[in-house]
Amino acid sequence: MRSLFAFFLICFFYNVSYTQENTPLQQEILNSYERITTSTTKSYPEKAKELHALSFPKKTADDSLFTAQLYHQIGIFNFRNSDYENAVRNTRRAVKIRSSFKDSLPSKLNNSLNNLAYILLKNDKHSLAFRHYQQLINNEQKDRFTIKAYVQIVSILVDWGDYHQALHYLEEAALLVANNPPLQPQLYKIYLSFSFVYSEMESETYSKKAILFLQKAEKAIKELNRTPSIGVQLTIYNRYGHCYDELSDYKKAIEWYQKALSLDHDQMTTNHLTTLYNNIGYAYFKIKESDTAYTYYQKALEKDTLNSMIHDNLGDFYLSRRRYVDALQSYQKAISYEANLFSLPNYKKLPSSEVLLRAPQKVKLVNDLKDKAYAWLSYYQVSKKKQQLLYALETIKTADMLIDTIRSQSTEKQSKYFWRSKGVDLYMLATSVCYLLQKPAEAFYFMEKSKSLSLLENLTKEEARKRTNLPRKIIEKEQTLKHNILAAEQSFYTDTTKTKSEKLQHIRQQRKKLEVFIDFLKKQYPAYYALQKKQSIISLQAYRTQIQNGTGNSIQYMLSEDSGYGLFITKNQTHFFKIPEAISLNKNLRDIQPFFTKPIFSTKERVAFKKLSFAIYQALFPVEIRATIAQEKKIVVIPDHRLHLFPFESLITYLGKESNQLPFLIYDVDIHYQYSFSLLHKLAQKDSTVNPTAIAFAPVRFSNKKLTTLSRSEQKLNEIGRLFPTTLFTKEKASKNNFIKEAAPYSIVHLSTHANAVSNKEPWIAFHDASLSLSELYFIQSNAELVILDACKTALGEMKQGEGILSLSRGFFHAGANSVISSLWSTNEKSSNEIILSFYQFLKKGEDKSSALRKAKLQYLQTHQASELSPYFWAPLILNGRKKNVFHTPSYSYFLVIGGSILLLLLLIGGYVLFKKKNSKQEYAGNNSNSI
Repeated sequence: MRSLFAFFLICFFYNVSYTQENTPLQQEILNSYERITTSTTKSYPEKAKELHALSFPKKTADDSLFTAQLYHQIGIFNFRNSDYENAVRNTRRAVKIRSSFKDSLPSKLNNSLNNLAYILLKNDKHSLAFRHYQQLINNEQKDRFTIKAYVQIVSILVDWGDYHQALHYLEEAALLVANNPPLQPQLYKIYLSFSFVYSEMESETYSKKAILFLQKAEKAIKELNRTPSIGVQLTIYNRYGHCYDELSDYKKAIEWYQKALSLDHDQMTTNHLTTLYNNIGYAYFKIKESDTAYTYYQKALEKDTLNSMIHDNLGDFYLSRRRYVDALQSYQKAISYEANLFSLPNYKKLPSSEVLLRAPQKVKLVNDLKDKAYAWLSYYQVSKKKQQLLYALETIKTADMLIDTIRSQSTEKQSKYFWRSKGVDLYMLATSVCYLLQKPAEAFYFMEKSKSLSLLENLTKEEARKRTNLPRKIIEKEQTLKHNILAAEQSFYTDTTKTKSEKLQHIRQQRKKLEVFIDFLKKQYPAYYALQKKQSIISLQAYRTQIQNGTGNSIQYMLSEDSGYGLFITKNQTHFFKIPEAISLNKNLRDIQPFFTKPIFSTKERVAFKKLSFAIYQALFPVEIRATIAQEKKIVVIPDHRLHLFPFESLITYLGKESNQLPFLIYDVDIHYQYSFSLLHKLAQKDSTVNPTAIAFAPVRFSNKKLTTLSRSEQKLNEIGRLFPTTLFTKEKASKNNFIKEAAPYSIVHLSTHANAVSNKEPWIAFHDASLSLSELYFIQSNAELVILDACKTALGEMKQGEGILSLSRGFFHAGANSVISSLWSTNEKSSNEIILSFYQFLKKGEDKSSALRKAKLQYLQTHQASELSPYFWAPLILNGRKKNVFHTPSYSYFLVIGGSILLLLLLIGGYVLFKKKNSKQEYAGNNSNSI
């Protein structure tokens, strides 16, 4: 691990002299202050006590301003003597008084607020510091202290791992500088902060962006016509080195580090030199010059023995030399020092969770813990001692806890996605450790953590709303605020009536409104806020109970480019296996894709497809589980990584003699897909639809002339309408607005249209007049039991590590749908229509959704031949989510029959009772008459 100069602009404490002529009493107090603070014979505690005893004048406004200035200066004196408690107390007094004069002396208030926030930050009160910096930037007065506050807010957010929120603040700061000419000299600081955030995100793309902002900073400094300070030059040179480290250009990185080192050492702090020596050592280590690296690490240690990043780098050095205990001890020091724990526990024992959670820089702790876990695994591979694997697993669980904390603190969705992807490597490491320990239950947990947590969180949020009876107007308010942000972001590219600055300002205003609303939620609805943050990862034992209740056999995969595992789960057994040659599997998955996007005509293509498909089948389904799968006939598949793009139904199960009918897995097994078992569990708990209602949209022709006419779509919907009542919107009526307004209450939603998910562009689905994007879909609510995305590539989108594919299908799940049929590639209209109509017919006969789709595909295969049997025609449509039938569930039919029988019996009994009562009354009347 490298270290950076986090671009903390050192908070200069301004001893602003009081310009108005002092009164005699004020001068006397000022003289006492000077005498006390400059004394060389008294200790600091004695000085602090005497300062505390000073009496301040309070008669006039002038006295108040004098008092505020003195409190301000005493706070600085306290801080410089590391007396944070009194520094905070006295600076708060200055802030309180100056707040009363903010209209006449606003810059003085900003000065004191800046000092107060900085003191709190240095005292590890990050949240309090953050709030005071926010107060400062919200003040009407905009000055150099405002820019300092933005820079420090960004540094805090980076420590918290909320990188995208940090970028939003910087966009706001850049806009502020652009609109305030007196602040132009501060622009380079904003650019340096941009470079800081991007460099911390550690990827090739972000490192290139960081370099771009460093170049902008250098240009802005040059335009000031003044020589930058040593601190600024160090920041720039060191950050260039860091970026080139990330780009694997280590020799260039060393050049930049050495350029920084060539500056005047007398003007450098100890921290500057420590960081540079450590970073140079890291770069030499990466180019395999370990001895040189070690020399620089030792130089860094001479400057600062408690620097966590040096010890983390030394751990890497010792691990490369197979000095496992030394490596583990170094990682332990890195973890302990990062957590401000200097009495080191034994390297086999981690600091407590409470201690680690208090650490300000949890991001670095996660990296240190991951490194230590990997060292334990490496040690085991030599010693074969099981205890070392157990230590590794304990370390991974601790890192997982910190990642959860970082994600829960992140306010931006993109930051959450960032930490999901960061967690994937850790969860793959965890799964490999669990495999060696043969702990399938723990592996199940980590596999679940690596899949679609944001979808699960969304369902958890819905559940929290219901459990806490969150008012409808509050739910709608949150949705509206989020939608307003999206609309503002979209208008940035489409609105030509406003300047760039105005549009950026509008975006930030909308984001601020949401921030205020979230703070309101925390205070007014704490139970809801706490519940929605709670993760609901199902356990293996709980899921096995679900299997016994009819879910069927299941298989979950975890796959990366070079490693892979599978977990096959039945009522009675769990088979935990390692995928052999994951690199070859990934290559085969890439190579087979062209066979799905067009028909297979030649024998050569057919043979090549069979070999690839069979090789994938062998890798994904070990021999030990094939018989069980064939016997059960049904399986739930949780794919991962590149498997999201692959239709398992098209797997070839054996290589026999050439025949017209290829042995596809679909002939043997009913397959349906899920994002995760935890999501499946949540879906199973949702209310079931009782009265199925359907709505369908078919634009046929489109106002966007680039989209071709879908002439068969209207006829198809009419045929569906003959099977059961359906509300149809066709042609001009199949508009985007009609869909948004009308579709929500229906249990079946069918969209027969165009869609696409090309690289680098957001997925969209077309209506007659406009398209609906994935981002817009997140703000639409749906009660659909089933959504059929009868269009091209609706299961495709951006692949997010740890989340899966951000597709239209996923978007409908986010909106509230329980199941979605979507397509893996561009569909053939004719074959797709056949399969979908057959699907509805089987649904009407009582088949569940998964079985109906399988039988529709099998019917297609049985009635076609030659190239029409290619997966291109029949395999793109897949089912994700709940598989229960929308129309005729067994329980619904059962209760209908039983309920009808009971009603008939009650009518018969009721009729008999009435008849008896009538006869009884007649007999009673007759007897009375006789007696009279």
